[in-house]
Amino acid sequence: MSMVILGIISGVTALVVLEGGAVFTDQNYRANNLEVARLAIQRVSRDILHIKEGSTANVTAFSATSFSFKAFDDEMVTFAWTAPRLFRNAQVLADHVTDFNLEYWTESGGTPLVPEDIWRIKVQIRIKSEYGGETFLRTCVFPRRLSTYVDWREE
Repeated sequence: MSMVILGIISGVTALVVLEGGAVFTDQNYRANNLEVARLAIQRVSRDILHIKEGSTANVTAFSATSFSFKAFDDEMVTFAWTAPRLFRNAQVLADHVTDFNLEYWTESGGTPLVPEDIWRIKVQIRIKSEYGGETFLRTCVFPRRLSTYVDWREE
């Protein structure tokens, strides 16, 4: 009888220890996903802020999954998502990307039809590890260089 009770206690204890190990492993995958997603979204946001001033011709294309523009140093920059990778100028920026979305907004909250109407860009990225765990990040970028920017202090 004592062997049966000892077996049950050992089985329950082993289950708790195994689940604890799985949680620890899952936490590492989530931390890696978060690091990749954060680096990708920061790079996209920072580069969008570096759009060359002066002409709306500096934005060559914008869609839900890609954005092309000329940076202030005259470098052509293109962000494009082709599942499962996010690219910057044909170089992999992030892997295991299950969703990448760019939403463009005008100053009044509508959908822009031409580049000079873009006031805000919402960038969303979702990364899922091959071992499980999913990370979703979202940010907004205000590329003021697209329209004629008037400094409020000069008025």
